Amino acid sequence: ALGGFNVAVDIPEGANLGPAWIDLTAAGANVPPSQAVHSFAIQEFRRPDFEVTTSLETPAPFTVADPVTVRADATYFSGGPLPAAQVEWLVTKRQTTYQPPNRDEFTFGVWTPWWIEAGASGRSFDDEAADIAFDECFDCGPGFDVDIERFSGVTDDSGTHRLRIDFDGDDVDLPTSVTAEATVFDINRQAFADRSHLLVHAADLYVGLRTDRAFVLQGTPIRVDGVVTDIDGATVPDREAVLTAGRLEWVRSAGEWVEQLVDEQTCSFTSTDDVGDGSMTCEFDTEVGGTYRITATVADDRGGVNRTELTQWVSGGSGRPVRDIQQDRATIVPDQETYEPGDTAEPLGQAPFAPPPGIVTIARAENVTTEAFAADDGSAVVEIPIDESWIPGVALQVDLARSTPRFDDDGELVDDAP
Repeated sequence: ALGGFNVAVDIPEGANLGPAWIDLTAAGANVPPSQAVHSFAIQEFRRPDFEVTTSLETPAPFTVADPVTVRADATYFSGGPLPAAQVEWLVTKRQTTYQPPNRDEFTFGVWTPWWIEAGASGRSFDDEAADIAFDECFDCGPGFDVDIERFSGVTDDSGTHRLRIDFDGDDVDLPTSVTAEATVFDINRQAFADRSHLLVHAADLYVGLRTDRAFVLQGTPIRVDGVVTDIDGATVPDREAVLTAGRLEWVRSAGEWVEQLVDEQTCSFTSTDDVGDGSMTCEFDTEVGGTYRITATVADDRGGVNRTELTQWVSGGSGRPVRDIQQDRATIVPDQETYEPGDTAEPLGQAPFAPPPGIVTIARAENVTTEAFAADDGSAVVEIPIDESWIPGVALQVDLARSTPRFDDDGELVDDAP
């Protein structure tokens, strides 16, 4: 009566072990056929004879300047070690993020806009298959490439095998996440595994950045406050941090459009113990609108370097020239993360073309309001008073429309193209 059913299938004796599946097809006189597949595994129970545990012999914290020793121990459940057993190590490494404790007001590492869905960031690295699949996927976003290394060995008389991991520290300026998994095989080819995870810092010091908002109006300087801390989040004085800011501009290189940093500006400060004294501040001019990238670096006593990267938007600017006709994407940059009734939100709407007429739509359930606005220089700041009835939140959408100029393969404007 509810449209459901049950079916029982007996697994025959001697069936092959491994994956199996059931094909289900629903067909009726008045409905098109529908098909589904249910997969399951056929396995047989085998009592484990031993177990494997991994541990880190090197004390934390870990940096690229020092090697780390990982230990695998194989022991029988009945007691005693498992000697002369084959050990296969799988070590994976990927870029990650680290926020020193009690420094949530600053950004560390490569900043990702919180209003942009991370997409693939929710993927799991809990097994080798996921690691490899994730490494081979395209458009996974920055920071998700996985390096995989394999090593082999044999347990000693105490059932132990150690693996020393050395890190390539010369070109590393961001923290990395490393997983070392050991699989041990006994004489009967039983295999059991365990893994250890470690966070590897590029340096003993971190540099953090913060700004009042994610965008400014063209001509308004970008003000950036900084801080230098150790791994535990304590401020470290008398350290030089170097900041470089530049505008991202689309240029033609090797037959492809790439973003290049232009109009670079450099600033530096010497760290202090007082975050609020105003001495760790840099300002960058914004004579031209567009997207700006601000990069800060700090070095520790052993030459290790940590990097932090912020993106800032400046009203105005243009998008990448395109040869064909396509639907472009507008950018919405919120001025803050949360609002209260009575506040006025001032998001920046930025177009890949100019000057477009625009419509901003605010939707919550079935209550929809629309308002037209102009973006003469390709962007506009729209003022939106926050109403109490919008709690706990609303959706904001910006639509822009106009004809766009055509370009050839070299990015040159074609006047007679439609």
